[in-house]
Amino acid sequence: MRSDHQRLLRAVGFRDVTELDVTSAFAATAAAWLAETDPYAEALAGLEPPGAFEQRQADRRSMLAAIRAGLLRRALVLARTRGREPTARN
Repeated sequence: MRSDHQRLLRAVGFRDVTELDVTSAFAATAAAWLAETDPYAEALAGLEPPGAFEQRQADRRSMLAAIRAGLLRRALVLARTRGREPTARN
């Protein structure tokens, strides 16, 4: 995460800002979507509006290509607000 993001989050009241890079897990998920849906493309396409399934598959291929090229990443950002501590839930 760029330091600007951390600075902005802190400026609006967040603290303990942590970023987890989940790009590899996201890439694995996108690849699994493709691998598991391609064999059923005809049947799945029939369940959606015309062209929707094909567009979704194309989007997944584009995401994977962008990840491999270093142009796309996914991150999970964790932060707490000031004055509030985590509480146990019953």
